[in-house]
Amino acid sequence: FEYGRNFCNKFWNAARFAIMNLEGYTPAPVTADQLRMEDRWILSRLARVAAEMDQFLGRYQFDAATRTVREFVWHEFCDWYLEMIKPALSAEALTGDRLRQRAVLLRVYETILALSHPFMPFLTEELWHALPGDRGLLYDRPFPVADAAVTDENVEEDMAHLMEVIRAVRNIRSELNV
Repeated sequence: FEYGRNFCNKFWNAARFAIMNLEGYTPAPVTADQLRMEDRWILSRLARVAAEMDQFLGRYQFDAATRTVREFVWHEFCDWYLEMIKPALSAEALTGDRLRQRAVLLRVYETILALSHPFMPFLTEELWHALPGDRGLLYDRPFPVADAAVTDENVEEDMAHLMEVIRAVRNIRSELNV
């Protein structure tokens, strides 16, 4: 129960961050050539998670499905992606970077809410209606499917290497009290 509570708290805080940064935003299309590495990575990982969720739910493996979405949200979306996009979102002017980040953030968070809906229906429905745009019930939307067009093994490998380097630097800083 404690782990579930902690996850719901993390989920809620991520939603507050997303909603705060999407306030007043009118959804706009983003082309593939406008995406930066972190955007391509999160969209690729999200597509893989959607495919895994579909497999697990099709085999009635609810524990594995729950774990898959929870690990993605906590360790990839919150711990890495949101931290990477904070500088672009904090820009005062509506620059191209900020507009692109908002578009990707909305797309990813909408999908996360839909993937999480079978396990946290009340929380996800509440958060769904807080996002910008005219929205019906999340319950009425089709379940997300994997988008093979955004899956990119190379960018996932590149991000994995970057994350390893960042972890190593953080460990060295911690060991040396820097």
